[in-house]
Amino acid sequence: MNFLKLLRMDIPREGEGAGGGAGAGAGAGAGAGAGAGGAGAGAGAGAGAGAGAGAGAGGSNDQGWWRAESYRELDADTVKYLDGKNFPDIKTALSSGRQADEMARNRNVIGKPDPKNVKGWNGYSELGWVEDRQQYKIEAPKLADGEVHDEKAFGKFSDLAHAARLAPWQAKEIYDGMHAQANTQLKAFRDAGATANLELETSLKGKWGDKFDENKALASRAFAFFKPDAISGAQMDQIMGSAAMVELWHKVGAAMGEGNLVNPGGSNFGPKTPAQARAERMKLEGDPDFMKVFRNARDPQHKAFVKQRADLLEIEART
Repeated sequence: MNFLKLLRMDIPREGEGAGGGAGAGAGAGAGAGAGAGGAGAGAGAGAGAGAGAGAGAGGSNDQGWWRAESYRELDADTVKYLDGKNFPDIKTALSSGRQADEMARNRNVIGKPDPKNVKGWNGYSELGWVEDRQQYKIEAPKLADGEVHDEKAFGKFSDLAHAARLAPWQAKEIYDGMHAQANTQLKAFRDAGATANLELETSLKGKWGDKFDENKALASRAFAFFKPDAISGAQMDQIMGSAAMVELWHKVGAAMGEGNLVNPGGSNFGPKTPAQARAERMKLEGDPDFMKVFRNARDPQHKAFVKQRADLLEIEART
């Protein structure tokens, strides 16, 4: 709306309008009546008053003050706008226009993203995303007791989240949800393993009695003897979680003889030489997965891995 035009209009001043027109008409009628005599004066005054009243009334408009002759310079769009707003007076109209202008200036307007180029939208930074990858940080989840966190996977996720233009707070919510789900499944797996181990011990302890720990260790070593590399605790629990399997591998170990099972991670059927044992130990110590279990006393295979290394050290010491 062109409010400058409103300001430039010939706005009627106080006293003008219907009353002013009536006074002017009355004066004109009085003058005419003086020239024609008493009767003519009365008639002229009445006629003048009526004419003046009619002329004054012409300044008012039932359709809105902005449609009066005084605002004839307003364009059609402005008139349509005022028709819709129906401001009671020009003061209210101008005040409303000023407020709308202030709101427009104070608001940072962001356009809609182009469906054909959503990544090109300039509103991601307003959500918290930063273009510089080095400055893009996602807070890692806080670990509860027994939880695990894959740092490599977290780093890869951060790269993908930045490329997808996710705000850090959005990426964190997604990753935290994935982290919680993975650890819930891991806990369920551990709980299931604990239940299976309890059942295993109950079954075999009845048969082996005090020999349970010794026989179970021999079975585990016999099984691991045929593996070319150290196996994970999860694999061991899965395979050795059956009483029948433990009994079978105990028999295999007993048949092979204790002396042939000095290296559970070995690939040879005969005893290791000191040189072979040293090479085997150094290989294991250079294996991050092996050392992770070796250093984690809570891992189900921690004791087996510690014993595996100790056995190798024992062979190395032989001359």
